Amino acid sequence: MNKDEVFLYVNKKIYSGWKEVSITRSLEAMAGSFSLSVVESKIDDNFEIFCGDEAVVKIGEDAVITGYIDDYHPSFDKNSHSIAITGRDKTADLIDCSAVFKTGQWNNQNILKIAKDLCGPFDIEVKTDLKK
Repeated sequence: MNKDEVFLYVNKKIYSGWKEVSITRSLEAMAGSFSLSVVESKIDDNFEIFCGDEAVVKIGEDAVITGYIDDYHPSFDKNSHSIAITGRDKTADLIDCSAVFKTGQWNNQNILKIAKDLCGPFDIEVKTDLKK
């Protein structure tokens, strides 16, 4: 296995051989994202991928995005067939929803407690190295 090869794990299948790859991870963006595309010559398997499917993007053995498929876009013309897939990590759920909390407010709580309360329903772990 090439340590720089990109793999997409979806529905117990592994997809590779991408023609174009874009992976974004930034402290300035709440959610990491990915965009992958492949052309007909590399399509040797049926792509059973749907919007909303859980996905893991790995570079070699390292998982760099754990999240969901946002868009699956096949493209056809008389000479070629291509597939483009985009997605975001699990924190995208926080971007796409409203903040919901039992009482609707927090009193006398630190930011770590608030972040854990907001991220908990989405199974997103919040950690800090800060001392209490």
